[in-house]
Amino acid sequence: MAVSDTKSGALRLRRTESVPADATVKHVDQLRDQTYRQIARTTDGSVVELDAASTQLSAGDVVVFTDYLRVERA
Repeated sequence: MAVSDTKSGALRLRRTESVPADATVKHVDQLRDQTYRQIARTTDGSVVELDAASTQLSAGDVVVFTDYLRVERA
C-alpha cells in the first residue's frame, strides 16, 4: 500500500514488528543495487534514509531484510 505516490523528497526505513495485510512487501534482493547497498550498510538497527526519486519504494511499503523495514516519508 503506497501512502503517497509522490517521488520527491526523502524516505526513511525503520524497523517494524508487524506488516499490514495490505502493504506492498518487497524483498531486499528485488531492489535496485544502489538501494540494496544503502540498506545493507545499515544493519545495526539505524534508520535508513533514501532519496525518493532514486528508489522504487513508496511510503507504506515494507522491505524484508534481516528485519521488516517500513518505508515512511522523512
